[in-house]
This record gives sequence, structure tokens and C-alpha cells, in this order.
Amino acid sequence: MGHAYSVLTVKHFPQQGFQLLKIRNPWGGGAEWSGKWGDNSEMWTQYPAIAEACEASAGDDGCFWMEWEDVKAYFCGGGVCMVKPTWHDYRVRGAFDGLHSNVVLEVTVTKPTKMFCVLSQPDKRGHPKNDKSVKYAPAMVSVWRKDDEKEGQYRFHLNSSGDADAPTEAFKFQKSRDRAMLYEFTPEHGPYLVVPRVNKVKPDFKRDFVVGLISESPIDGADVQVKFKNFEKDCKLFKNYPRMMYNPEEVPEIETEFQHTPQDGAPNNKKGTTLSF
Repeated sequence: MGHAYSVLTVKHFPQQGFQLLKIRNPWGGGAEWSGKWGDNSEMWTQYPAIAEACEASAGDDGCFWMEWEDVKAYFCGGGVCMVKPTWHDYRVRGAFDGLHSNVVLEVTVTKPTKMFCVLSQPDKRGHPKNDKSVKYAPAMVSVWRKDDEKEGQYRFHLNSSGDADAPTEAFKFQKSRDRAMLYEFTPEHGPYLVVPRVNKVKPDFKRDFVVGLISESPIDGADVQVKFKNFEKDCKLFKNYPRMMYNPEEVPEIETEFQHTPQDGAPNNKKGTTLSF
């Protein structure tokens, strides 16, 4: 089908043994499913009670119904779009050089603050399938914080997993455009380090990336502050070490581009060593 479709409704009919999904083509028209339970399928006349429950109707509106077994056969994957319309959307540019990330985000909060931390690689769509330069690298987002046991020492806390709202202590690198995790930052363990990571890449691997911070509080230097740090290439942050020594004063800041997208209006772009608008 070529691109992402949205799931509008799910209906389960255990007596007849059907699980149906109402799906929408985001283009609003054109290609629709023409198989079983499609607009003109005989299944609707065979099961009038299901047709009534689904309010089935034919039309070139981009919406159609599919049975779960067909969805699994014709779609390559799916996910949950976690919409937070009142949260604040920030993006920070960076680049990988081998395993090294030139930008690590240092996050300090004055009150508990939840954020989605998102690592995005360039989209491979539109490129030839055999173009190895755009294949997604195994990637992960990692959050480090102060070690409760040893002063001056930091330990990795949680990593992204297959579920954005279920970060894990395991090192789970996955080949996909976006890796994300929901994390709650607290004052007592800061400043934190949000680390973009890749694994099993060649020493000459180079790739731009973007880190997104979707925050419940504005990142304005008051309740939430984010600085951009540049660590040495051989730093333990970029390997699967559990701990390391870290003094914020000893690691230099780096200037990079960043963006804030307001709830209304166009994105704002700036460049600097601290995320602020």
C-alpha cells in the first residue's frame, strides 16, 4: 500500500469469529482495500448485523474495513501515535561519527518532568532499496543519571525499547528510523545525560540525526534546562558500560542547530549551546 494508514476503529465479533479494523488512507481517497470486508464485499450482506454495528457504507472517502488476518498479511508493521497536544516539541541536530555522537543532551529540572526522548535517522524512503548509505543503523536512546552510591559517578539508568512508554535496562538497539522512550526526570538525580547511540557500524560510519524532546513543561531555562555537550570519542557513554565518572564542568559545550514547534504557527529555528527561545 506504500505508506502509513491510520486505524480509526476496532470491532470484535466473537460469536462470528471476526476482528475488524476500520482503516483510513491519509490521502483521503484513491487506493482502498478491495478484498474481504472492503466497500463492495459480499461479507456485508452475509452478516447484516455486523454491517449495522460497523455502520458500513461504500464511498471514495479513503476509509475501509479489513479483517485482522488480512491486516497482518498486507501491512509490515504498526505502532501507537502518542499525541500530547499540550506538550512542548523541541528538536536538536547532531551527527554520528562511528559510535560517537557529537551532541549529548544534559538535562536539569527543578521539578519532576516527563519527556519523550526521540532519536530519528534520515528517512530512507525515496532512495533505491540497494542504497546501503541510507539503511537504518541499529539505534537506541539512553539516559544516564547520578549514581546514588558513589559521588561524582554516573550510571546508565534506562534505554529505549520496542515500546516508547516501557524503557528498559537492557541494551536494545533496533534498526528503525525512530527510537523513543518516555522518561521522568527528577531534580535529585540531575543533571541527566540523554545519549543518542548506534551499534555495529563501521568505523567510517557517518550519519546526521535529530533528537526530539517532547516535554510536558517548557524548556525555558527555568524549570527545565538543556545544554549540548561534546564528549570524547572513547567515552564510555558510547559503549555498553554501566558507569563512568562525570563532572559537568569538565565536558565542553557544543554549538548546534535546534528547533521549537509551537502549538500554533511555524517552527522556530536557532543555533547555540543551550536549548532556549
